[in-house]
Amino acid sequence: MPLQLTLPFSAIRNADFLSNHWLEKRLLREPEWDALQPASAAALTKLADLWSRQKDFVERYGDEAGLEQAFIQPVLEILGWTLKYQSFLQGRKPDYALFTTPAAHALAIHAGRDNPDFWKYPTLLADAKAWHVSLDRPITSGSQREFPPQQIEWYLERSNRDCAIRTYGRLWRLVPRHRATHQPRFQTFLECDLAALLARYEKNHLDYTTLEEDRK
Repeated sequence: MPLQLTLPFSAIRNADFLSNHWLEKRLLREPEWDALQPASAAALTKLADLWSRQKDFVERYGDEAGLEQAFIQPVLEILGWTLKYQSFLQGRKPDYALFTTPAAHALAIHAGRDNPDFWKYPTLLADAKAWHVSLDRPITSGSQREFPPQQIEWYLERSNRDCAIRTYGRLWRLVPRHRATHQPRFQTFLECDLAALLARYEKNHLDYTTLEEDRK
């Protein structure tokens, strides 16, 4: 009997971004839900393996770059993104431009990092912080103070991408560029507590393995 994993929606926080009814009732009926099961199961297995190797280190890297190299970049790659690290946008440097295909990545690289046409080709952009950095509290850089939501909003408006990801490794937020009038600024996103999700997966997998061993 294969392990059946129920998606732990307790690890998912929908902050006024998508319809709760669609997430809880309709999503499982979408044709893509079944079509993508093999790929998503394989990705989840790889994420769980990465987490088992990194969970004792993620809080200890201390710096943003160390966490990105060891954990954040591998997560993005497991999820299928082709990455351009340290992209350029009107004098600032979003951490990642994310492409759905190597071909789109190649077109962006040929356009040039400093060329505004570069941003025709990524599907999303992403920005990462160190593990201890809150996604909501202001960050001080020199004499400037900026909230991460303001930073990602700035990136979205100037890149003209529909959505962006911001993360510090544990929490991953998908943030839209456009909002309806009822959706509050800086408080509209879909968030995944990846650590909680993978801890649940790890526990269920271990419980199932123990059960199978007991049956032998």
